Amino acid sequence: MQGKNLKEIAEECEISYKTMEGWVSRNYEGFRDKLKMYKNEWRLSLAEQNIDEALQLKITNPVIVSGVPQRNSDGTLMEVIDPKLIRIKIDNSHFVAETLGKDTYSKRQELVGKGGGSLVAKEDVQEVVARLKAAAGLPDNATTHEIKPESNNGSESVNTGQPVASS
Repeated sequence: MQGKNLKEIAEECEISYKTMEGWVSRNYEGFRDKLKMYKNEWRLSLAEQNIDEALQLKITNPVIVSGVPQRNSDGTLMEVIDPKLIRIKIDNSHFVAETLGKDTYSKRQELVGKGGGSLVAKEDVQEVVARLKAAAGLPDNATTHEIKPESNNGSESVNTGQPVASS
């Protein structure tokens, strides 16, 4: 199945293409799911091979003048570092380090408090909410209220679609 389309797979298995197409559309006995799993495993395998090749990529090119490769005084081929190849190698190295070595190299940052707890204590949040309600003249049990925008001098209320707290 490696890299083959459904028609090629059907031919290789000596099964009617229409039959196999029906299995995929109905997911007959999990056929579509299995087919997808096999294709994804194949793609992942190819991606890993490509990563390995990129990590081992030679980053130099021979120096050629008028179609003739140049040689050093010791007879070895004269080479120059190719910045494009360096970029490919560095990008792939970063990718591998950030995914396989994520505990050390990951860019992911979590905002958590001490010991993995909340950044703000629940009590602090509740205190701020209580102060805001008091400043707005709302009862302690209020959860939502009508908004009175300043633009119309408070003469009109805007319906937020939320229930209005009773006072």
